[in-house]
Amino acid sequence: MATQQVIVSTNVNGIPEALDETCAYLVEPNSPKMLAAQVHKILSQPEEALCRAKRARERLVNEFSLETYLAKFIQIYRASSNKDSLHV
Repeated sequence: MATQQVIVSTNVNGIPEALDETCAYLVEPNSPKMLAAQVHKILSQPEEALCRAKRARERLVNEFSLETYLAKFIQIYRASSNKDSLHV
């Protein structure tokens, strides 16, 4: 994601939370034919592959950057602090 390279990954564990079909090529585990089909798609449609790579980079910056993480953490902390002060 960070290097804006084309991503082909298995659709397991936390991968779908970070990636979707708009920014990566996802395949089911143990599916070599599906993997080969996705690689063929990348080679035959390089413009689409580059667009997905760019969207993956944008997603990384917008959703997983340190700034975004800290902003979400502070928001949760403040919400938690406000709830605690109401119960005192």
